[in-house]
Amino acid sequence: MATQRHYVPTLRARHRFIGGDPEEGSGMVMQDDRTADERETHTWLVVGTDRFMSGWGGAKGGVSVAAWAVDPSDWEAVKAVREWVGKRGDMSRVRETTDSPKKRYSPKGRGHCHIYVVRAGHPAVARLEAFRRETGQRAYPQVEG
Repeated sequence: MATQRHYVPTLRARHRFIGGDPEEGSGMVMQDDRTADERETHTWLVVGTDRFMSGWGGAKGGVSVAAWAVDPSDWEAVKAVREWVGKRGDMSRVRETTDSPKKRYSPKGRGHCHIYVVRAGHPAVARLEAFRRETGQRAYPQVEG
């Protein structure tokens, strides 16, 4: 039987529920901060399992997954976000995946998944943006060796 996707009235508008039964607290609650346009453009996700938030709150009895949506046309920004997430002490299992209108990202299991948007000024890309302003270059120079 296919996994049913339905909306839960008690959740906020940007939440959707995947699989399981919301009354029993099983399944994954998805919270996506992207606008409709950003869901089309910001399709590259840098994902991590949040060790601190897993098991309680919105992820009670399950895992807390955080994902940062990046525009894949800016590969330098994708690399900067991957490095930023990887350095966070609360994240484990940092990985990358895609999310498109035809195939939405939906982690397995039970808990809470929050998709954040990496826009201009986001801390993950601040250094890259400063480099671009100062040098006029889009990418860091390649270092051989």
